[in-house]
Amino acid sequence: MKEICFIAMLVDELIELGLSKNEARVYLALLELGQSTTGPIIKKSGLYRVMVYDTLDKLMKLGLVNYSIKRNRKQFEAENPKQFIELIKNKEIIANKVAENLQEIKSEKPLEQGAFVYEGWRGIQAAQEKYFKEMRKGEGEYVMVGASRQLHKKLDDFFNYFHERRAKFMVPAKLLFNENNRRFGHLKKKYKPVQIRFMPKKIITPSWVSTYKDMVLIGVAEEAPMAFFIKNKAVAESYRQYFYFMWERSQK
Repeated sequence: MKEICFIAMLVDELIELGLSKNEARVYLALLELGQSTTGPIIKKSGLYRVMVYDTLDKLMKLGLVNYSIKRNRKQFEAENPKQFIELIKNKEIIANKVAENLQEIKSEKPLEQGAFVYEGWRGIQAAQEKYFKEMRKGEGEYVMVGASRQLHKKLDDFFNYFHERRAKFMVPAKLLFNENNRRFGHLKKKYKPVQIRFMPKKIITPSWVSTYKDMVLIGVAEEAPMAFFIKNKAVAESYRQYFYFMWERSQK
């Protein structure tokens, strides 16, 4: 049972990196088998023969699988998992180039007053990125209350990257985590200037709120993760007051 859960987790992570579910299952099957013909791959992945052939072809085009000919039969082999890092690097190079080209089309405007809704984990990341639209070196203070374990299990690498960039702006932060989220909370201590505290044990929130200047992000990390991003000075000030109320009653 434990092994099944681990494989399911790996499949989800590979999907997050851009593979389809079938590609993830075939790659993992081949990684365990070593060099193999299609028969054992079909059996281990649980996919139909036609699907396996099609999936192997796609994985080869991604540079994640290779094959050799032995006794007139193709022997497939999974590439080293570190190939995923190179794959992401190549995508990042392409993404930067595309973003530069698209930027020439998009007219850059300051953030307007209003509320914006983002859905899904990637939507949450996009909402969080909006803070950098108006973040300036040494200006303002970023505060956050209520980040759950569910959120950081899914997006901790992203939030580490966010705080790494915030720290380069020398924008101070006060982060108030749920008590049961101490492990992820303590990891943020290196992104100075920052102060970390934890809420009382009896208060566990599935949602979180962060503010910076006149911006507020309200997020929910449940089955249908989403974020509400609000740009309004009065709303931001109200949430900031709620934050300081909780901050004074929290513990290190």
